[in-house]
Amino acid sequence: MSGWDGRGGRLRRRLRRTTGTVGLASRTAVRWVSHRLRAAGQEGAERERLHTMFHMRTAEDVAATMGTMKGAMMKLAQMLSYVDSGLPPAYQQVLAQLQENAPPMTYELAAGVIREELGKPPEQAFAWFDPEPLAAASIGQVHAARTHDGRAVVVKVQYPGVADAMRADLDNVDLLYRMMTPVFPNLDGKALVTEIRDRLQEELDYRIELRNQQRFLELYRGHPFIRIPEVLPELCGRRLLTMEHVDGLTWRDALQAPADIRNVWGEVIYRFVFGSLYRDRLFNGDPHPGNYRFFADGSVAFLDFGCVKSFTPEELADIKAVVLTAIAGDALRLRTELIRQRFLAADDPSDPARILEWFQLWYRPALRREPFTFSREFAEAAVRANVDPSSEWAPLQKRFSMPPSYVFLNRINLGLLSVLGGLETTETWRNIAEEFWHGAAPATALGTLDAAYRARARG
Repeated sequence: MSGWDGRGGRLRRRLRRTTGTVGLASRTAVRWVSHRLRAAGQEGAERERLHTMFHMRTAEDVAATMGTMKGAMMKLAQMLSYVDSGLPPAYQQVLAQLQENAPPMTYELAAGVIREELGKPPEQAFAWFDPEPLAAASIGQVHAARTHDGRAVVVKVQYPGVADAMRADLDNVDLLYRMMTPVFPNLDGKALVTEIRDRLQEELDYRIELRNQQRFLELYRGHPFIRIPEVLPELCGRRLLTMEHVDGLTWRDALQAPADIRNVWGEVIYRFVFGSLYRDRLFNGDPHPGNYRFFADGSVAFLDFGCVKSFTPEELADIKAVVLTAIAGDALRLRTELIRQRFLAADDPSDPARILEWFQLWYRPALRREPFTFSREFAEAAVRANVDPSSEWAPLQKRFSMPPSYVFLNRINLGLLSVLGGLETTETWRNIAEEFWHGAAPATALGTLDAAYRARARG
């Protein structure tokens, strides 16, 4: 009987969540028909006003429905919120609410998780624990607390039952894809959902995140401009992660800062992402703007390490081979390398010059030794070239496959373009990249600080 109850409970939960996605899709369709009827015969400003109202109401419905459905649905909404190039402005505005906050769980539920993980309630485990969450996201929420030895910390608590919710969402992956396609026609929702499926189990186990964060701490503890919060293993568990409290500006505040400090922050993020990849073969794969905190001295804190990939030396060599061949402008060699790594079939008829042009869209910031400004327009063009089936690059999109080790890279590249484009940061990126690729001398003041730090660490 208990086994039947378990299966029945899972079925009921799946049906409830399926009802939510079907309801959203149905409401969108009805709203669209109504919009078309109302807009018929209208011209100019009134037609544009009705069009904007339709998108805003639909976006609000998407955010409300997906925001309350903890798990994969919420994570997909958050990913769409920061890989937003190409979305109508209404969706960008409303989904941006999900970058830093989502509807929280009650304090009683959070306290229950802490009791199960630590064997004591939060009032005993901590000297002080704020029952009101600082932020809530797709898998868990964060509370401020203070340890018995006086340290200010934040405590990430996983939602009870979120693992089952994730599985229910992913069981409905085909329905989820069909639901997202008419609302976000310029993004490959199926690829995003598949990526969530691949990394889900790791993100659900906070003990893995603890180990990931400790690895980055070993690399960057005491770094002059990259901040990684200290973790407290004795106050962590499978569904609980406690770390040092970090202040700083949020993403929305950072976007309002002067251009000179945004340039510094952009370079810090670029150095953290690609320095960690090329020097340490580590990739933090969640470029969610809510995971950054920005400081007036130019430093940036990185807060989330639930999705980290470690590359083998062979995988990193393959990545560099593609990048450096495209940067060098060798079309025939790039085609040969893409076939070797199984991006392309051996008999693929695509024009090598066209392939090179397509790849260089991504690498444009580092093609030349001259300043380049990441802009929203550049980010949108690059994203469209890779995910928009109506773009001029669609024939190449259809011919390419994605080797497993690159799926992870693609996720952060999309997000990083939007982050740097949002900051509108300017630098001579080619010179910085050559520090990572070839061990070139530091190209900027930050590069000099970083080189001195690494020399001390080695010594």
